[in-house]
Amino acid sequence: MGEVHTRTKIIFIEIMQIKKINEVYVKLNCSGSIAEDVSNYFTFFAPNYQFSPMYKKRVWDGKIRLFNKKNSHFYIGLLDYLSSFCKERDIKLIVDDALVHDNGFRISGADIVTGKQIGRAHV
Repeated sequence: MGEVHTRTKIIFIEIMQIKKINEVYVKLNCSGSIAEDVSNYFTFFAPNYQFSPMYKKRVWDGKIRLFNKKNSHFYIGLLDYLSSFCKERDIKLIVDDALVHDNGFRISGADIVTGKQIGRAHV
């Protein structure tokens, strides 16, 4: 008899969890590689940074970072851009229920799951 070969396909699903901290920040829980990508994507040079005394003294590199990798804080007002970022990279978002229900706030574009949907999926 002939040999039967089966192919196993391994699929890695990238996940980012978003939890509301306060009215300004959310906390992003994700892998280190995704955090690095988010940091790079949401970093830019300040206008006229090269004329800043802090830049000239080599204390500051001239970049403004909108994501803090040390504490994983991200500005809540930029979540729509983060959603687009995740959609482009096939990253699944798990969103805190407080974000979905507070003030009618909605994130669009990415594959989004709320905390209540996770609870139902595991029951």
